[in-house]
Amino acid sequence: MPKRMWHNEQLTDKERSIYKDAFNQITGEDFIQIQKERLTPYLKSLGFKGSKNNFYKHNSPWIHVIQIFKDHYGGSCALNVGVHLDYIENQLGNLIVPSKFRLEDAMIDKNIEMDNGNGWYYYGLTHEEGCETIDIMIDAFERKGIPFLEKYESYPHPFSDITFDDILNPSERFLEYEIPLRLLKSPHFRMFLAKVNMDIDKKELAIKILEKVRNDEYYSSRFIKPGCSPLIQTIDSLLDKFR
Repeated sequence: MPKRMWHNEQLTDKERSIYKDAFNQITGEDFIQIQKERLTPYLKSLGFKGSKNNFYKHNSPWIHVIQIFKDHYGGSCALNVGVHLDYIENQLGNLIVPSKFRLEDAMIDKNIEMDNGNGWYYYGLTHEEGCETIDIMIDAFERKGIPFLEKYESYPHPFSDITFDDILNPSERFLEYEIPLRLLKSPHFRMFLAKVNMDIDKKELAIKILEKVRNDEYYSSRFIKPGCSPLIQTIDSLLDKFR
């Protein structure tokens, strides 16, 4: 693996100044051009649509997204994938058409790391190194991104496997789907899950989940007094709709 992809602690100060300094990398414009020549055709061959840093594939009800996230200071990027359902709003309450979908709209997301656990792909000091970086990204996507997205092709699995007990006692049981304990506790994910259960005719479970979310939000310690959560009104609307 090229030294620019090593962790900082594995490099000397001199090596970091050479391989990691954003000003030493090829420009963002040059890297975008390499993306257009090597990465974009590859993703489109897999059925993704889009350009530059954002791609999507819509196979109803699934929406799969890919984001090339550029570091604010330049010189490196991260490779992220996300999953959502086309009939469910994002966390801001907006129903996004697939062609406008972005990673931040997805309920499930995953960073595609290299084998050393580093998730930042440095552009490289030359055009040739830039091409090498894209090849490394494609290899990581083939080995880690595609197998992950394939886990989300048989609707309503894996959401239909999440029981009410999983809501009451969150665990890392669904970690392979990038549904960690933290997400199982999220009111937004639980509302998402309720909508899935309503769609697959599990009305009783959908209502139980929403009632649990409402109770937790009503008494949440995030707010100065009970009932202040801005989600209460949305939850109540869903309960009225589902009952």
